[in-house]
Formats: sequence, structure tokens, C-alpha cells
Amino acid sequence: MLLVLLLSIPCLLPTLGRPPVVHPAEREALAISTESYTRSVEDAPQWLAPTLDGQKQLDKAPGVTWLHLLMWHRLEAVFGSLEDEWRIYGARLVSVLMTLLAVAAVYWIGHSIGGSLTALLAGLIYMANPLVIQQGRMATMDSAFVGLYLLSVAAALWAIRPLRPSPSVERQFIGWTLCGLAMGAAQLVWGSAALAYIVPGVLVILVICPGRIGHLLGLLAALIIGVLMALPWAVYVFDQGGNPWVSWAQRFGGPGGDQVSHLLAQLGRQFLWILIFLLPWTWWLLLAMVQPWSSSSRGSRLRLLIGWAFLMVNVVMLPAMPGSRELRDLLPIMAGASVVLASLFGLYSELATIGLYPRSWRWGRWPFLTILILLSILIPLWLALQDALIEWGFEQWVAGMAVPWYLSVPLGLVLLGLAGISVRWTWRDYPFHAATTWGLWCVVASGSIAIAVTAGGSARAVG
Repeated sequence: MLLVLLLSIPCLLPTLGRPPVVHPAEREALAISTESYTRSVEDAPQWLAPTLDGQKQLDKAPGVTWLHLLMWHRLEAVFGSLEDEWRIYGARLVSVLMTLLAVAAVYWIGHSIGGSLTALLAGLIYMANPLVIQQGRMATMDSAFVGLYLLSVAAALWAIRPLRPSPSVERQFIGWTLCGLAMGAAQLVWGSAALAYIVPGVLVILVICPGRIGHLLGLLAALIIGVLMALPWAVYVFDQGGNPWVSWAQRFGGPGGDQVSHLLAQLGRQFLWILIFLLPWTWWLLLAMVQPWSSSSRGSRLRLLIGWAFLMVNVVMLPAMPGSRELRDLLPIMAGASVVLASLFGLYSELATIGLYPRSWRWGRWPFLTILILLSILIPLWLALQDALIEWGFEQWVAGMAVPWYLSVPLGLVLLGLAGISVRWTWRDYPFHAATTWGLWCVVASGSIAIAVTAGGSARAVG
């Protein structure tokens, strides 16, 4: 886990405070936190409720504002008075820390399902995802919610201990307690609608795991803990004349009849973005969707189904999201896809040790390597030609700073070198070695793109 977290830092921290605040959600979060911070300094008893333009924001979950205030007060204690740049940096640093929590939780989920190798690959795939990196560098509630959401699922899986002997009472107590605490924190960050994300995923896993339905009492206990954690804030809001349960629950809900066509169009775009952000793993994800039903998965089908069910619950929750359905709503799906892909290669690796190679591995490896080699050439070329793209009239393809040729050429050589190493593992039928090399390739590619975008001060908001 420590290795995965260390590899995440170069993707998340470079020039963290440099990009301007242009995304509406980040601008609003920083405005609320800044005004609340000022009130906390001038009038300490009134800092509890986030405020904007002098009005208490009782319809918004306060968790992210509290985290920003905590970070700013710590930075102020170290550096003295804070300039605006340091406030932006501190608020974004909160999102970076919560993204690292999400990476650790994905690793933990992978470990509970398939062991250390599956956990390593799941963490690599998730932390190298461009959407995860982009959202992890923005001072919004989304990274905090996803980190706490994944922590609650990871703790529940640890308590359930699927595919292994029944867990001890002590393990169940610790796991479900941590799950409940994460549930409560997620509600304070995202609202009571967070429970609608967490509970169905854990419930589905309980149902499909043999001999684990008795853990429903543990899930109920965790749910009670989570509700009790959020209850003091709810009581405060009621006392101030608000209704948190109604305002927070409005995050979910279906469209009216005249909006169905618009909803379908939005969902179509969202699923297209899912496939794009999972590049170059998209090919394997499509194969992983049918692998649980293949005869080669006999004996390991349940392990694949746990990851598959976790992903499907997140996909099913997507249509319930109201509003604009921005790309940040896809973060839980990225986590589920990472677990599914890691479980798939864990199965390939186990079968390879006994000389069995599923058709999906034999058919899928060479097209994937072709895509990887092409991207190894195109990504450095694209980064080097940023200025030229503007001259040629392709401004929509410009993402940030033009990388000099003396840097883009070595980057291309590194990417091609990693792709070449994976060719050796692929040819010798070592699926997990090949997949780990592909994961490192994604880390280098995503990290390079993140540095180029932020160093160029790009203000393009992906969602």
C-alpha cells in the first residue's frame, strides 16, 4: 500500500496551487470556506455553520468546509497569516489527502477480494486514472466523499471477510464500527444521500457471499452509528429553521416525463466518458464484463462477481443523480472498474500457474499492446505540439503547457520501454507481471499529463 501511495504523490502534488479557480463547484466551496474562516477568527461561536454572503448555508453539508478550516488553521499556526494562494493550496491539499485515502481504500478492497497482488493492481489502476487525478486536485466535496465512501466499503468487506473462514467477533466489531464512522463522515461531507450510495453496495455483497447474510446486523449497527454521527448537525439545522433531510435528499431523484430524452442523452455521454477515462484499460473492462460467466472462471466466479457487483451498483446509481450529471459523479465507477480489472488479472495469474490461459487473455493481450504502443507515441507528441495545435486551429485539444522536445522524447522512450517490457511478459504468458507493468505505464503517462496541464495553468474544468 505504501508503494502505491508514494507513486500517487507525483501525480497529485505538482504545482497544486498554481491553476486558477475557475470551476463553479470549487469557486463556491472556496468562497464558503473563506467566509466561514473569517467568521471563525472574528466570532468563534458562529463558525459551525458554513456561510456565504452573510447567510448560513444550512442546505449544504458542512464537512468539507470544516476540513478546509482545520487545514487553514494548521497552516496559519506554522506560517502565520495566510495569503489567498496558500488558502487555495491548503484547500486543495485536503482533496489530495482524501484522494490518497481513496487509493488506500481501493487497495484494501482489492486485498479483501483477491489478496496482495490484486490490491496492488487495483490501487495502481485507480490512482493513475486521469479523472481521479483531476478531481483530486480540486477543492470540492467530491474527493472527500469518494474517499469516505470507499473506506466504508473497504471496512465492511474486511468485517465480512468474503471467500475466507468466518471472521472473529472482534474483527466484525472493529470493521463495522469503522464502516459506521465512515458512513457518518460521508453524510457530513455529502449529505444523507451518501447512505444511498454506501448501503446498497454493501448489501449486494452480503447477499452474494455464502454464509454472510448474518452480517446484516453488523450493517444495521454501522448504519445506526452513521446516522448518530450526522444527527447533531441535523438537530442544529432544524433548530435554525432548516430541514437537512429534505435538502440533502434532493441530490437524488428521477427526471420528469419531458426530461427522459435529455436524461438518456446525458447518460450516453457519461458512459462514453467512462470508456475514455479508463483508457487504455477499456478493452480489458469489456472483457471483464463477461469473464464471470465463462467456463474458465469456475471456482473463482464468486470473487469476480463481488467486484462486478460493486461496479454495477455504482453504475446503477448514476441515473439517480439529478442536475447536470458532471464527470465527477463517475469517480465511484472508476473505483469499481479498478477492482474488476485487478480481479480479472488475478484470475489470469492463478490460471497461468497451472498452465491454463482463458480465451479472453489470449485474444485481448495483443490488441491491447497495440493500443499501448500507439499511445506511447501519441501522448508525448500531443504534449510537444500544444502550441502548434493552437496555430492549426485545434484549441479544443490544448490542455496545458507545451513540453519541450528534449523532455517529450525521453518521455516517449520511457513509455515505449515499459510497453516493450510488458511485451516480454505477455509473450511468456505472465498476466499479472504484464498488468503491473501496464499500471506503471499509466502512472508515468497520467503523471506527465497532470504536470503539463497544471504547469501550463490550464483552467479547463473537466467536471
